[in-house]
Amino acid sequence: MLTLEVSKSRVPSLDFKGEKASFGRYGIHDYPAMLHYLVVRSILKEFAFGKKVLYDPFCGSGVSLCEGLRFGLRVYGTDINPLPS
Repeated sequence: MLTLEVSKSRVPSLDFKGEKASFGRYGIHDYPAMLHYLVVRSILKEFAFGKKVLYDPFCGSGVSLCEGLRFGLRVYGTDINPLPS
């Protein structure tokens, strides 16, 4: 039997304790498991330099798309989960 060991570690620079994920435009609608906008912003700061397009195939609440727009990227997103009514 194969056993996998998983260890957890905190990344202090990605710990936004006290910062609401549903702040401002990200609070327009309630969406389960919404990615924190500051995490997306941090990832884009590191990896989006020189890029022109962001495609998120599981865009869900649209956080990555909004943040991509802030970085001046053309953004595209799809998701199979419709927003609940």
